[in-house]
Amino acid sequence: MADIVLATADTSIFDIFNAELSGLNHEVHWAMDGFEAVALTEKTSPLLVLLDSPLDIYDTFAVARILRDNPDISRHLPIILLSDDLEPSEQITHAGFVQIFPRNHELCVLVELIAKHQKEAATLEDL
Repeated sequence: MADIVLATADTSIFDIFNAELSGLNHEVHWAMDGFEAVALTEKTSPLLVLLDSPLDIYDTFAVARILRDNPDISRHLPIILLSDDLEPSEQITHAGFVQIFPRNHELCVLVELIAKHQKEAATLEDL
C-alpha cells in the first residue's frame, strides 16, 4: 500500500482515480486546491503526487515548483501532471513534473505507473 496525493477540483476525476487506487489498496489523499496539495504532500510523504489542472490558490505549476523547492520533500518524489494533452513542454519540465499521465486511461496503465514508482522508491531506499 502506498500513499498518493491527488490534487483535482474535478470530482469526476477524483472519483475515477480514487476508485482505481483504493481498489489497488492505496491510500488516496484528496486535495481540492494547490494549497491543500502542498500541505498533504508535506504531511503524508506520498509515493507520488498527481496534479490536475486547473487548481485554485496555487496553480498546478506553482505547486510543482513549491514541492521541488521544499528541502523537506525528496527531490526524487514523482510529481505527475494529469492531462489529456500528452505533449511535453518546456513549462512542464521546468516546473518539475516527471511525466504527463492521461486523465482518461486504462487501469493497467495506472497499475504500471504505480509499479514503476514503487520499484524506483525501493531502489532509492536501498542506496
